Amino acid sequence: MPLLLRIILIFIIVFGLSTGLLAYVFYRQWDEKIWGLILSFFLASISFICIAALLVIVATLGAF
Repeated sequence: MPLLLRIILIFIIVFGLSTGLLAYVFYRQWDEKIWGLILSFFLASISFICIAALLVIVATLGAF
C-alpha cells in the first residue's frame, strides 16, 4: 500500500473517530439545548461519512 494512501486512511480514521467523540461530548453536555443537538447531529453525520468512506476505500482495495 502506498504511503500517501496510508496517510489518507489514517487521517480518515482519526478524523472520523474524533468527530464522533465530539458529537458524543456535545450531546451529553448540551442535550437540553437545541443547538447542542443540532451540532452533535452534524458532527455525528461527518463521522458516519468518514467511516463510510473508509469502508469504501478498503473494499475497493480488497477488490484488486
